[in-house]
Formats: sequence, C-alpha cells, structure tokens
Amino acid sequence: MIVVGWSSGGHLSLTLGYTSLSHSIQPPNTIMALCCPADFEDAFWVQPNVPTGAEPGEDNLDDEFWTRGILDRPGTCSTVATGKRDLDGWLAPSDPRSRLLLNMDMRGRTLDILLGGLDKRTRPILKGGSVTGDNIRADSPLAQTRAGHYTTLTSIAHPQTDDLIPWQQSTRAYETSRAQEVDAELRIVDEGTPHMFDVHHRGRGHEAGMKAIQEGY
Repeated sequence: MIVVGWSSGGHLSLTLGYTSLSHSIQPPNTIMALCCPADFEDAFWVQPNVPTGAEPGEDNLDDEFWTRGILDRPGTCSTVATGKRDLDGWLAPSDPRSRLLLNMDMRGRTLDILLGGLDKRTRPILKGGSVTGDNIRADSPLAQTRAGHYTTLTSIAHPQTDDLIPWQQSTRAYETSRAQEVDAELRIVDEGTPHMFDVHHRGRGHEAGMKAIQEGY
C-alpha cells in the first residue's frame, strides 16, 4: 500500500507510519509526502508567519467564520469558490475555512488550534492543556522517527520558496530517517515554486515541482 499526501494531508500520511499498528493496521509500504509539516517541535509554529499576499485583518475570526468555518463533523475537503481573491491559487481570505489557516499562521497559533481545537460555544477561548511536550512529539513525524517508531520507506518533496511550511523541516526529517537507517529520499524544489504548486493550472509554470512529484512516483 502506498499513501500520498499534500500539506496537512502529507503530515497525516507520515503519521500512518507510526500510528497504524496501535489500531491493528499494518503501516503503508511507502509514503510520499509533499510540502508538509514534519517537525512540530520547531519554534516556527509559535511565531507569526504572514503568507505572501496576505493583508492585516484577513485572519480575523468573525461571526461568519464561527457559523460556517467550524464544521459540526469532520470534513474531507475544502474548496474556494471561483472568482474569490486567492493567495497562491488555493487560500482565499474571504473564505471562512481559509481564514482559519491564516489565523493559525499570522498569529502563531498552529499548535494551539491543531492540538487543542476550537469550540463554537466558547469561540475565541482555546481548550487548555493540549499543547504539551508529549502531545507535540506524538504528532511530530521527525520526533517519532528519532525515537525509532517510524520505519516506512518515504519520499519527500518540498519547495524551497514555500511560504507556509519551512523546507528545512523536510530536510531534517530526511536526515533523521537516514540516521535511523530508514530508507528515504528527498527532493527540494527551487525555481520559485510555491506551496501547493500543483493547483496552479495543474502545475503549469511550476515544472520543476511537477518533475519532483513524477520522480517520486
């Protein structure tokens, strides 16, 4: 079985390498992770990061966000309506789900929200006690690889000009895998390739990134 994931989906793919056995499921034979978080112990996650093109105030969690942006049940996809101003082809400040990501990035709240979640009833108040060292390491593929819990053959690709997730995390994940004698390969893409480059008209204009995906396959 091969699992492929982009961005947050890439992170979820990597976690299958060390979480599936506890559910009596064999880990994937191969995981391909693209432009994804790999190191939640990185101080990057608690510092403000303003994506290219984002403007002040576009990360506000207003009433529309709390009524339409927080779902009552897990969702498997989120799309931005055609015609809305977008950042990098997929993130639209006028879209409530996009504003959640902008809020996490621009206010350094990624770990608070990913590990603690948000509650419609309490709104801005984050759930306490979820951001602990143990919880961060449990969700960090790099930490789990370092601890010897990750052994899956892995292919990683990451744009060097990614403005949402540092490419250095992928480099550290690869180097840690090799140090632990885990079979892995890494492709760092340059030439101005952005995060989620493949949504730009199916990668047109970002041939270096598309080549890295094809080589990984």
